[in-house]
Amino acid sequence: LNYIAAKDLSRFRKHLRQSADGTGGGVGGSSGSASRLKAYEERAKHEEAQNAEKMQRSDPRTVLYGDIIQLRHLRTKRFLRIRAKSHASLQQTSRRVDIHTGSSSSWIRVNPFFGHKAQGVPVMLNEQVLLESVKLGNHWGLNWARRQTMAREEVLEVNCALHGRGFYI
Repeated sequence: LNYIAAKDLSRFRKHLRQSADGTGGGVGGSSGSASRLKAYEERAKHEEAQNAEKMQRSDPRTVLYGDIIQLRHLRTKRFLRIRAKSHASLQQTSRRVDIHTGSSSSWIRVNPFFGHKAQGVPVMLNEQVLLESVKLGNHWGLNWARRQTMAREEVLEVNCALHGRGFYI
């Protein structure tokens, strides 16, 4: 899936807000910025339609080690996203993971947990895999943490940590 136009639109809107606040440089005339905003919105809408079409026609296929995937929440139809600049609530040294519309922060590489598996080999059912963030680079993998609150309730958190734990597929 592609998210370039959506990111460009977000950046342009941020630039417009900053220039309206007087904190950034001017973007030009209001008619010029309005036409540029409309063009960015059309590109983003077209890109979103292409992504939706790609999701509908995508057939189930075998996942190979080294493939880049996106994990989609079944109920909300949103993707798992790793926030590179936010720390997790339970483990301060880890990165926050949340559910969001798709972006490049939701790209995850499937790697073997054990060294005897090679890239390009199909992932089998009940195999332990490492799910690593593409954006953060090597060794930043999805992880889960278990803690007890002051009320003795057990809390589970999914985050992105250095040398994360393996998950079973």
